[in-house]
Amino acid sequence: MKDVEMKRRDLWVQWLNIDCNRAEHEYVQLSSQIKQLRHTVDESINVDVRRSFNNMKILSHESLSCILKSYALINPRLNYCQGMNFMAGFLYL
Repeated sequence: MKDVEMKRRDLWVQWLNIDCNRAEHEYVQLSSQIKQLRHTVDESINVDVRRSFNNMKILSHESLSCILKSYALINPRLNYCQGMNFMAGFLYL
């Protein structure tokens, strides 16, 4: 991880009082479940991510895609709506 990303991560962990062990466990679970996303949700996310934040090196398409797919798994009633890529990207930045 880059220095800026590490600082950002550490600040979020501190502000949100995150248990890193629990977060790591949840990350592993979500990573394995991403493959189970409906094809339509996965494709919508991939299309929208390719259209956003193209000139920013600090936010990769892969990172943004993972954030959105994780949210779709956590909130299955909503999944993904067009435009969430911009909201997630700005929150990440």
